[in-house]
Parts: sequence; structure tokens; C-alpha cells
Amino acid sequence: MLKPSPLSHIRLVGLKSVEGDALKILQNSGALHITKTSGTLAPGKTLPDFEQVSMQLVRMRAIKNALPKPEGKNPIMPMAIERAVEEARALKLDEDVLALRNGRELAQKKIAEHAKIGAAAKRLVNLDVDIAALPQTLDYSIVSLKKEGAQGLVAKVEKEARHVQPLLAQDGAKEGNVIVLLAYPKGADLGDALSGAEMLEWKQPLSPRKAMARAKYEMQEFEEMLKNHEMGLEELSAMHYNRVSALEEALSIEADRCEIAGRFAESQECFHIDGWIRKADLAKLSEKMAAKLGGKVILQEAHDANGEGAHGKEGAHAIGQGMPTVLQNPKIASPFQYLVEMLSLPQPGEIDPTMFLALFLPIIYGMIVGDAGYAVISLLIAGAIYKIASPGGMLRNFAAMWALCALPAFVFGILFDEYFGFTHATLFGLAQPLYHPVVERVHNVSLLLLLSLCAGLVHIAIGFILGFINEYGHSKKHAIGKLAWLAVEIGGVLAVAGFMFNAIPPDLAMAGAGLLGLGALVIVIIDGPVGIFEIPSLASNIMSYARIAAVGVAGVILAEIINELLLPDPKMLSSPEGIAIFAVTGIAYVALHVFNTFVAMFESTIHGARLNVIEFYGKFYRGGGIRFVPFEAKRKYTVAEE
Repeated sequence: MLKPSPLSHIRLVGLKSVEGDALKILQNSGALHITKTSGTLAPGKTLPDFEQVSMQLVRMRAIKNALPKPEGKNPIMPMAIERAVEEARALKLDEDVLALRNGRELAQKKIAEHAKIGAAAKRLVNLDVDIAALPQTLDYSIVSLKKEGAQGLVAKVEKEARHVQPLLAQDGAKEGNVIVLLAYPKGADLGDALSGAEMLEWKQPLSPRKAMARAKYEMQEFEEMLKNHEMGLEELSAMHYNRVSALEEALSIEADRCEIAGRFAESQECFHIDGWIRKADLAKLSEKMAAKLGGKVILQEAHDANGEGAHGKEGAHAIGQGMPTVLQNPKIASPFQYLVEMLSLPQPGEIDPTMFLALFLPIIYGMIVGDAGYAVISLLIAGAIYKIASPGGMLRNFAAMWALCALPAFVFGILFDEYFGFTHATLFGLAQPLYHPVVERVHNVSLLLLLSLCAGLVHIAIGFILGFINEYGHSKKHAIGKLAWLAVEIGGVLAVAGFMFNAIPPDLAMAGAGLLGLGALVIVIIDGPVGIFEIPSLASNIMSYARIAAVGVAGVILAEIINELLLPDPKMLSSPEGIAIFAVTGIAYVALHVFNTFVAMFESTIHGARLNVIEFYGKFYRGGGIRFVPFEAKRKYTVAEE
């Protein structure tokens, strides 16, 4: 759990005659992460069937994308690849689907064109003039503007070009606007006379009224055409969609199988595959290979020069050698594992930070939110988002994370005695409080700041300890360096607490200064003099945890402002007007508290993740691991015949 699952490096050598069968077994088992094989053999080639499989796959995908998906679940069916290619060839839907799709697209295009003509004609419908039939010896402009500005516009145009003939009509689409048709001598320069007016165009060979009627009539024809083509596609979909989906999936699986052979090494007689597999899956795969292909394939674990498996001791031999990373954590930690995988995977043999993130992120989140009422709202919001989000996606994982973080937020809300910005005594109208808060965040900011910095000290110290564990198996020198940094942190805190704030006895402060000096000396020995300049950055890392107090207090103050300004008064319910005001203020009050909760959820996640990824990770985590992606057949519509 604290380290990625160890993997075995295997080599598979077999006769070329069974290469396709061996790949089919590997694909159906979904256990082997295949790497590019290099060596004395020639680079591999795709399997011979790749071209025809790809051709049929493109056809099936085109047909499937053109057909509307029918309602209900698709039946799952067995599908042998040999039969899939033949069935795809025999399925002659291309011309029918293409004709229906092209007809549908043409109808949609024509509907859009006539809708555009109709919209333009509607504006000019009151200008009942066949504009195309006007004398070509004049130039024309059509503008729309407010009615009160029409005369001024005509006057400006007459000033620039004499002999102007205006024609006015009501704008058929914009209330309060008029349409002005201006006719003036050809080639006249109007300057900026038309500035501020909306220019309209009309290039139809009919009057706007006739064009609008014709567009409406032709739109009805094309809408009927569109309906017929869509019905035709739906009928084809009802008959063939399930089969096309199964064929497309089977051909996609086969295309992957044909294509991946290009990663292998081969000769005229044999092929060679390198890959990584979970140790628990190795025996099962060996048994299946032996049962199906007998002695035609040899599968064995690769060994290094010392005779050890390639994973070696705790994966030490594999770091930098191409071993992928497999994380194994409890299901409850899956949203935090998603965050780790999204940022950077640990290398093999390195500590997996998932469980530490699952512990510390909710604590920091809870300290920032710190309100039991907001914790309940955040749980409800997270649950609603989780239901509508796609499985496995970012939004669903973040919703699950928020739901898990709501519990410590509720606990800290009780400890801080905060319930929607109220104390429990105020909220429930108690004469005497049942308990006193550990810290009042608004009234005792200094204590809250101290608690936040103490949390940072502990968090960073754990990071140095994990760094020591990470480095010990690879470089004891650098492992000692991590302990030296821990000594600098502890010694520096004691020295500052004693000499600057007189918070501890002088003897303890002096011991802290000695520990600080010793740690700094070790850092200089290990990292050189430049290491000493990194000590101020450690102080900066610790001070970053002050954001826990700052962001938390800002949220509390905003909650109190909402309560002070918008808390509905039950006395308003004595009159109809008061009931209306009570309802409006009540809705605004609840909405603002929900919004404040939503903001708190995002801020707490962002700041919590930052403190973990930058301040905490930086003390022990390298990252940069390779994702374990086994070669497998991903099935939704088919099952393997075997």
C-alpha cells in the first residue's frame, strides 16, 4: 500500500506461426504491459491481417457514427475475429446510410438557409417593394434605426448626396425601429452619414413579403424531407446498430492486436516480446500459454546480472529501467489516487503518497471550512455532483473527495463551535452553551495562526521522514541529508520560539540552536555550501500554512455578514407584505450560504492540494513514474468466444 505493487519483467519467445494466437491470449488476459523490444533481432511488423481489418473497422465506425443510437442496452454477443471481418464485408449498408445521411444534411442546410432568408425578410416585410426590380441607375442602402432618428439620418444623407429618395417602413422584428430605404445617385459618397445605423442587405429577386412566404413554404418541404431521412436512419439503426457496434468493437480489438506486433523483435522463425506483469498474474498466464500453445511459446521471468528478478529488492533495480507503476490502495482512497495519477505517478520502489494525501488533505480541508453546517451542505453538493458526473471522470472523483472531506470539516466545525456562522448556543437559543470552542477563529486569530503553523511543522516533518525512508535503499548519504533537514526544522523552531518569543526555556532554545547548526553542517557536507541557502525556503514552506487560518477566517466573516444582513425575521410573517419580504430574503439567505459553501469547497481543495503537492511532496517525492497499461481487449458489446 505504501509502495507501488511490485512487477515482474518477463520475456516471451515463440514461433512466428503462433504469434497471432499468443497475442490473442495476452489480449484476453489483460495482464501484460508490453514494452518496445530491442536487441539483435529485427524490428517487428504488424500482423498480415492489419490492412483488411483496418479497412473494415473504418467502414463500421463510419456506419455506426451515422446511425442514431437506439434506446435500451445493446445485447452482448460472442464475436470471433475471423467471422467479424467476413460479416463486415457482407454488411452492405454504406450506400443506404450515405444516401440518408447526405439527404439529412442537405435538408438541414436548406432549412438553415431558408430560415435565414425568412428572418431577413421579416425585418423588411413592411417595405413592400421588389428591391431587385428597382432602377439600376441608382445606388441603394437599407438601414434600421430608432424611429426618432430617421429624419435626422435622411437629412445627413441629403447633405452628402443630393436627390435622395427615402422610403420608410416599420421594422418587422425590432420594436421601435424603422427601416429606411435610401436611393441616391450612383457613385455618391455618403461619408459617415450612415454611421450609427444598422446596415441591412437584401439580394433576393422577390419582395420581402413574397420571399418570406416562399421561405416558409420551402422550409416545410425540407422539414418533411428531413423527417423522412431521419426515420430511414432510425429504421436502419433498429435493424443493424447492435450488430455494427459488436463488429466495430471486435475489429478494433483485432486492429490493436495486429498493430502491437510492431513493438516486438522478430526473425524469420520466431518473435520476442518484453513486458511487465503483476507477480500474482504470472503463473496464470504461464499456465494458459502452456495449455493453448504447448512448447511453441516460452514465457519466463527476466533476470538481471545478479540473478535476481528485474524488480529486484523493492524495485531498486527497476527505477529508470522502464518498469511501470501499479498503485494499490483501498477503494475509499480511489479519488485521492486519481489525483496522484493525474499529477505524477510514483516511481517503482518509491513511497506511494496516496494514503498520506487521503489523510492530510481532508484534515487541511476541514480546518479551512471549519463549519459543521457548511460541512453538511458540502456533503449534499458533493452527492448531487457525484450522481450526475460521468463514472471515472474528474468531476466524479472530486465529488467523492469532497464527500470524504466533509466529515473532518464537520468535526472541526464542532471544535470551532461554528454552525452556518453561528455558535451552537445562538443557533438553538440556549441560555448557556453546552461547551466552549477549542478556538474562536474570528476572535483569536493569533492562536488559530499558531495551530496552522504547528500543523505545517508536523506535515513537513513527516515529509522529511518519508524522504529518509525513500532514499535509504538507494543512497544512504541522501537519506542522512533528509534527517539533517528534519534537524534544521526542529532546531530552527525551538531557537525561534525561545530567542524571539520567549515561549520556551533558554536551555531548550540553546539546544535547538545547536541542533540547527548541526543539521546545517551536515547539509553543507552532503549538498555543498549551496545547500545552506535553501534553509530560508524551509521557513517559507512552513509560513505557507498560515493560509489555513487566513482563508478559514475569511469564510467565517463572510458567513457572519450573511447572517447579519439577510437573516429572515419571523416577525415579518404578520402581514402579507412581510411574508413576501420574508420569502425573498429567505431565498437569498439560503442561496448565499450555499454559494459560500461552494466557494469554501473549492478554496479548501485548492489550498489543501497546494500544501500537499508543493510543501509536503517536495520533501520526499520524485514522481515521473510510467503508468501500467496492460494490453487488453476492452469490451462493451462483445465477449471472447473462448
